[in-house]
Amino acid sequence: MLACYAALDLASIPALAACYAPEARFRDPFNDVRGREAIAAIFRHMFAAVAQPQFRILRYWRTGQDAMVEWQFDFVLRGKELSFDGCSRLVLGMDGLVHSHLDYWDAASGLYAHLPLVGGLMRWLAARMR
Repeated sequence: MLACYAALDLASIPALAACYAPEARFRDPFNDVRGREAIAAIFRHMFAAVAQPQFRILRYWRTGQDAMVEWQFDFVLRGKELSFDGCSRLVLGMDGLVHSHLDYWDAASGLYAHLPLVGGLMRWLAARMR
């Protein structure tokens, strides 16, 4: 599965979806869905929303059915190269498939900060909170 993420492109989304159980749950700061097709739709949308998306796996560890993956997401948005760090908690079934995938990353600094209008507000709020 990690190899699928590291080499992810639009054509390989079906292979990635096959790593998930039929009723798997995927949750990140923007989505909370169940099922392979819903998970695949999130990744198809990612390719439509940003250019050159790529996950770089930084660390991985597993204890029994639980796994954690630290990653860096690199992408291009409006001609600007950007990246942010995150991690995923995976729960694997006895079948070897992912049954639960929970992503943890800071949407405010990872994505919102780079959007017009919203980005300026997020940077201002972050400066005020310091």
